[in-house]
Amino acid sequence: MTSASDCDQGSSLALARDQRCRFRSRNRASSRSDIDHTTDGHHGGKTEPGNLACLCRRHHTLKQFGGWKVRQKSPGVLEWTSPAGRIITG
Repeated sequence: MTSASDCDQGSSLALARDQRCRFRSRNRASSRSDIDHTTDGHHGGKTEPGNLACLCRRHHTLKQFGGWKVRQKSPGVLEWTSPAGRIITG
């Protein structure tokens, strides 16, 4: 089980690393973004920097409800796959 302090530490590291929304060419500051688990905890994702990324609300919503798939190739480097199969890395 993940403790609150683990969440706080992982979130702080993701905020410091990302500085902005991790969708390619998006400049919204990470302090105004959501901290998202790339792989949801219900699917085995952990609260650690390699599974956390800052996403603005628009891109967080695309990931959650818009049919886009996201994987973290390395900490902070996201690969997005659109519903049509187009791959965007950023």
